[in-house]
Amino acid sequence: MGQITYNVSPTGAYFINVRVGNLEIPVVVDLGLTDPAGQIGFALAPEIFDRLEQSGQLSRPRGRISRDASGHFSTVKSAESIACLVDPASHQPVGPNTRIFISRGAPSVPSRVGVVFFHRLAECRVIWELDRRSWIILYP
Repeated sequence: MGQITYNVSPTGAYFINVRVGNLEIPVVVDLGLTDPAGQIGFALAPEIFDRLEQSGQLSRPRGRISRDASGHFSTVKSAESIACLVDPASHQPVGPNTRIFISRGAPSVPSRVGVVFFHRLAECRVIWELDRRSWIILYP
């Protein structure tokens, strides 16, 4: 198995690199980003979502009802794309490709990846080394 390692940021967040469509994007791991339907794996910054949409990297567009931390509901754009992990050193895609829905995130909120993406990474393992403050992903 191959291995990639990400370290905690100075702010305490864990970022990983992914390729969504044709863009390499750093995304913060957000275990609170959940989707009861098990489809939405990413909430991307509006400018990134719009760039993917304009370049034809998104398919099956639809609206999605979303609720923020204050309990307010809104309808946000979402669409499907191909996503995979990216090795932060070589910037090469690694591990399996997965088809997953992406929603257009809120302005001024960093792009995030949720548990649904990790559930779709067949044969991969995630290891949190809490004492070393690192996030390790083993991939086939």
